[in-house]
Amino acid sequence: MPAVDGIEAARLICARAECRVIMLTTYDRDDYGYDALYVGASGFLLKSVRRDDPVHAVRVVAAGESLLAPTVTKRLIADLIRHRREGGGLDGRTC
Repeated sequence: MPAVDGIEAARLICARAECRVIMLTTYDRDDYGYDALYVGASGFLLKSVRRDDPVHAVRVVAAGESLLAPTVTKRLIADLIRHRREGGGLDGRTC
C-alpha cells in the first residue's frame, strides 16, 4: 500500500468508522498480529488460509465475535502463559 501500511489503515478505519476490520496478510509475525488487535482489528488471517476461511471470518466478525489465525492464537496463548509464569498476571496480580 503506497500511503500507509495495513496496521495504520486498520487504526484509521477503526477510529473513524462504525465497522469491524479483518486483517488479511502474509505477515505471520507476533508483532504484526498483536498490533492489528491493539489498533482495533476484530480478525487476523494469513493469506495462506483455505479458500472458505475468509468467508467464515466475515460471518464470525459480523456476528460480533473475533477470529485469529490458528498460528497467531497459539503464540498469543503461549505468550500469556509465559507472562503469567513470570509473575505478570493478567490483572497485575501474580499467579
